[in-house]
Amino acid sequence: LESAQPGLLTGAAAEAVQARYQQLTAQNVSSELAQFVAGSQYLYAAMGIIEASRNTEATALEVAELFFRLGEKLDLDWFAAQVTATKVENEWQALARDTYLEDLEWQQRSLAVGALKHICEKRDAELCIQRWMKQEEVLITRWQNMLAELQAAPAPDFAMFAVANRELLDLAQSSLH
Repeated sequence: LESAQPGLLTGAAAEAVQARYQQLTAQNVSSELAQFVAGSQYLYAAMGIIEASRNTEATALEVAELFFRLGEKLDLDWFAAQVTATKVENEWQALARDTYLEDLEWQQRSLAVGALKHICEKRDAELCIQRWMKQEEVLITRWQNMLAELQAAPAPDFAMFAVANRELLDLAQSSLH
């Protein structure tokens, strides 16, 4: 997964890794180390991806491709960045932030596993995602509306993240069934 990661990331995630890579190499970090460090924030998902692969008939690379593509399509990286960036004022908020991020990783993995049900004989990830999105259209629209409200909010807070996480949980659970 580590060696395949540059080809798995798209959109904002790929841009963030590339920007971090360039920043590190400009500081004379070796190319190999810079690539590892730049992409390390996305390696957290590897254990869950491997577990999902073992519980399905898909390879780890197929699960990872769906995991990251769905993350991009549903703006899950943006959501995670908002949760991470929110000021923590006490231990309870720190625990809430960590819980939201753990839940988000589980939900993203569950979405990938749910989308795997739509994988076709050609193993075409994009077609698989299109089929999944059509099936889950109502819940995806609800999630997108929730994101729009969060993006419009001047300062999203932990209560908003709790509600948004619940909306995403509904989509993840629906995907699995």
